[in-house]
Formats: sequence, C-alpha cells, structure tokens
Amino acid sequence: MANPLGSFSSSSSMLLSLSLVLLLITFSFSLRPSLASLDRFKAAADEIQDVCRYTQDPNYCVTALKSHPQSPQADLPGLAKIAVDLAYKMAQDANLYALAIVRNGTSPGLQRRYLLCSDLLLDAREDIKEARDDLKSNDYIDVSSAALEATEEAQGCQDEFEIPPPEPSQLPQMITKLVTLSSAIFFIAGRLISNT
Repeated sequence: MANPLGSFSSSSSMLLSLSLVLLLITFSFSLRPSLASLDRFKAAADEIQDVCRYTQDPNYCVTALKSHPQSPQADLPGLAKIAVDLAYKMAQDANLYALAIVRNGTSPGLQRRYLLCSDLLLDAREDIKEARDDLKSNDYIDVSSAALEATEEAQGCQDEFEIPPPEPSQLPQMITKLVTLSSAIFFIAGRLISNT
C-alpha cells in the first residue's frame, strides 16, 4: 500500500516547484518592457518622424525630440510639451547669444541686425510661452497660432542673415533650430486639433 504522506509530499513539492517557476516567469516579465510600452515607443517614434518631415531641418527635429528622456513614453500632447520646452530654451539661448554679440561690439549695420533679431527672438519666446500655457489648458487651436507666430518671428530673424555680409556666428544655426522646433509645435498642434 502506498504511503499517503509520501504522495502528499510529492504533490506539494511539485506544486511548490510550479509556483516557483510561475513566480520566476512573472518576475522576469516585469523586468522587460511590456509589449504595450514597446508599441507606445514605436508610436512616439513614428509620430516624431511624421511631424518632423514637414520642418525646415527634419534631421535636427528628429534628433532633438527623440533625445529627450520623456519622448519614448510621450503621447501627442507630451510630444508637444517636449517641443515647446526645447523651442523655449532655444529662443532664450539664441536671444542671449545675439545680445552677447552686440555687447562685444560690432559694426553699426550688424548691430542693428542683432538688435532686431533679439527683439524678434524675445517675441518668439513669449509666443512659445503662450503655447505652453495653451497646451496646459488643451487649447490646441491657440497652441497652433502661437507656434505659427513664433515660427514667423524666428524666420524674420533668419531673413536678416540672407542680407550681406555673411554671418560667421552660430546665430543662424540657432535660428534654424528654433524655426524647426516652432514649426514642429505647429504641426503637432494640428494633429491634436484633428484628433479632437
């Protein structure tokens, strides 16, 4: 006759082993990104590619947006916030750069160019700040308008560098980045409008 205690101990041992295996499998899946998060990352990357292709410098746009630590988890409003934050910082940095050139002395003609750009960059920064506030209240139409105004102001500064003499400073590249980021905000806002 079989030992009833022996059968109990082998079945409980098997149950314990299965429980441990199940626990290990569950734990290992919790360490890997879920398929949903991988899909969300792919969706964010696809959105970035799609939005950036309409900007002045698509490569810079993709690199700037993808390199932000929050972009893999960002939905479309999150992506707009990232673009707004990057554009605001670029407008601020470009303005400070233009003012530094003025302070360091330059010819009167160039000084006029930099002062005009500084004014336009301040206006662009204020428009981007408005876009940030509008984004918080989900007012995507006003986000779009503010982004368009910021883009136009940055382009006004950019146009100043089309006039001779050629510009050796980094400011034109900074302006191109600002135009790119501002127009990315505009295109993202357009998508947000069409999704509502």
